[in-house]
Amino acid sequence: MEMPEIIEAVGYLASGLTALSLVFISGLKFRWFNTFGATVFIIYGLLVPVYPVVFTNIVILGIDAYFLIKIYTRKEHFKVLKIGSNDPYMIEFLNYYDKQIQKFYSGFTYQPAPNLLNFTILRNMLPVGIFISHRENETTLQIDMDFVIEGYRDYKNGKFLYEILRKTLKEEGIKKIEIIPQDLRHLKYLEHIGFEEDNRNWYILNL
Repeated sequence: MEMPEIIEAVGYLASGLTALSLVFISGLKFRWFNTFGATVFIIYGLLVPVYPVVFTNIVILGIDAYFLIKIYTRKEHFKVLKIGSNDPYMIEFLNYYDKQIQKFYSGFTYQPAPNLLNFTILRNMLPVGIFISHRENETTLQIDMDFVIEGYRDYKNGKFLYEILRKTLKEEGIKKIEIIPQDLRHLKYLEHIGFEEDNRNWYILNL
């Protein structure tokens, strides 16, 4: 490949990364892809050379770095609230986000029942997720759905949720939580939280 073709390819790559960053709702993903795009644009600008492109993207890189530092260092407030099986807010939440929920939990339908244990997840006082589970027996809880809305799907929610649930569920007499992973991404999430596979292909978290 000739040098002009390489330079052109670098330019297309930079443009693609920058354009791709715009599709992400998550501020973290947007900043990282924008950072990659700005970095490649700086390389492109030096190869051409076009120094206004270099200068502009150095500024963009600095802005992205500032916001990434803020994202990774800010303290966030989490709260988990127990909710009833007929809670009106939860019903509205499930109806509103049903299409998204079906992508992760295909065929999920909610049926109120006396053996359910449901929680809503608050992040900086915004309701960002719903956790629905049922007692399989006196000491075992099976998760029916652990759903978080777009823009908040990181490990922070899960880590905090299960830390709080350990204490709450122990008070309810629960000794272990179990779930079947929905896909590879869900599996990685469960493993990050601390779930381990058993001989039934279920994933278990002992409390």
